Amino acid sequence: MTNLELEFKDKIISAPLLDNRVISITITQKRDNIEINFGGMDFAPPEMPVSRTWFNGQLKLGDDLLVSVKSYADIHVSSQVDEHVFTPYTETDEEKIRIYHSLKKKLENAGML
Repeated sequence: MTNLELEFKDKIISAPLLDNRVISITITQKRDNIEINFGGMDFAPPEMPVSRTWFNGQLKLGDDLLVSVKSYADIHVSSQVDEHVFTPYTETDEEKIRIYHSLKKKLENAGML
């Protein structure tokens, strides 16, 4: 098995690279605050995607990050993961009727109906 590994300060965070999985490392600056997120999404099964977060943290000037692709034999640490299952959103009949009437009105105002 192949893993993506992030080394940050005294932490080693590892995430398995699997089929139907997207992994990303995002760095965001909000004013003086720099944040790092090591997360991803599993799309198997596609109708029930799962969001995963292996690490969230703060960065400071001078911090070093090392990202590596490692084979299973190289992995020394099993990382914890926060998961969130996305439930499919289905509109109620009332919402569908409201949307229908709203779109119908726009088409009538545009002279298309």
